[in-house]
Amino acid sequence: MSGANSQLPAARVCFSILVFAIALYLSASVHEIDRDLKRDPDWRTYFTKDAMHYYIAAEAFASGDFSMSYEKGWPYRQPLLPLLVAGVMKVTNANLFAIRMINVLVIAIATISLFLILRGFWSDSVTAAIVSILFVLNPFVYDQAVRGLNTEPIHLFLLICIVACFLRYLRTLRWVYLWLLSLTIGLDYLDRINGSFLAIAAFMVLICFECSRYFVETKPLTIQAKHGDTALSSKALAKAEAHRTGEGVKLDTTRSRDRQTPSAKRQTPNVPWWQYALAVLILVAVTTPSWLSRLYYFGHPFYYGAVQNFLWGDTYLGSMDSPRMLTAADYFGSHSLLDAAGRFLLGCSKVFFIIPIDRERLPLLYFAALAGIWFAWRQRRMPYLWLLLFYGLQMLPLAWTQPVNTTPRIPYAATQPFELFFAAICVHWLWSKSLSGKSFEPENAIPLTNVVGRPRKMR
Repeated sequence: MSGANSQLPAARVCFSILVFAIALYLSASVHEIDRDLKRDPDWRTYFTKDAMHYYIAAEAFASGDFSMSYEKGWPYRQPLLPLLVAGVMKVTNANLFAIRMINVLVIAIATISLFLILRGFWSDSVTAAIVSILFVLNPFVYDQAVRGLNTEPIHLFLLICIVACFLRYLRTLRWVYLWLLSLTIGLDYLDRINGSFLAIAAFMVLICFECSRYFVETKPLTIQAKHGDTALSSKALAKAEAHRTGEGVKLDTTRSRDRQTPSAKRQTPNVPWWQYALAVLILVAVTTPSWLSRLYYFGHPFYYGAVQNFLWGDTYLGSMDSPRMLTAADYFGSHSLLDAAGRFLLGCSKVFFIIPIDRERLPLLYFAALAGIWFAWRQRRMPYLWLLLFYGLQMLPLAWTQPVNTTPRIPYAATQPFELFFAAICVHWLWSKSLSGKSFEPENAIPLTNVVGRPRKMR
């Protein structure tokens, strides 16, 4: 009772601090944007390089030109941000303040969404509020939202939703989360081209997950009784699980008879491959505006121009200025396997260690995420271990290209949303330990074990 009594005021305090942090972020953003516009109201002053491309594409959309002809000069630019800017242009008569506020509001919405998602996962407002505060006050988030016109804020918001759908699907196996996952990945690809890495990595991990369900033998669940091992009936198991997670009793009638004794027969899970086929169709349909225009202009649905040379080039300028598309043969014609291994390890050291610590300046989120990964491994939180594999796979192309395309914002934007969910494990553990008489319980949405397998006893 003391833990419950102390949790309520603490939750209110943390929520109040979160509201204050959002208000502080909005106030600072409005102040900086207003100061800049009073100094010079010309959009060319603020929108240079990447932002200039998006602004020009938005002007074309606002004028009614949806031919995506901007891809002829910038085939690596995606249409989602220009389309959003074009809508604001039409509504506000191209008001520059309103345009620059787009990303600011996207981050505010992402912060609120993150709080609601984590609170739903953990049934803990304190954990949700603390992690959300670390997100909204992150200096990288502020820089990308306020200065310029970048795709990172939308990418951060969508990637938070992607991770949430991914974890929920692994927990519940409900098709709606799989389809929402495919939808959000498609939208992320329309925001930036490395969304293709997300799509490939996500489906690779999901295939491995389904194969593990199909081929790994499902064993009966048992608990340690006071005087020995005792097998539970399906009803008792359901009640125990409901008591442990706080959810209602949900019986699995299709397999109840097989879990009554330790000698139960192996049950083959029903893998819904047609649902995955539909998820792929959703992904293809959502991304149509991007790949169809490239197919029309270049004869290839995944042509991205000079940025593809980052895969096999040695330098940024050499890759961008190359008169032709570079291939693996070009790279290995002048490099050995040892050179390739050195380049890859250098990239990994940057994207997994150096860049996150540097971008956060005070890397509380980074080290909390590392602790959360350790807890996930120690407690066998299988959905989070699958999430770790998802994160690692989608970062591999960025690690390989980082020594060439040295900008840090791309790999860190692909890292931070994963950090948030891993950090929540650590924050929840710390908060639970601070409450007297309360043990560290898993969140309602993500159990200690996978949907198949033996639950792990807490140490």
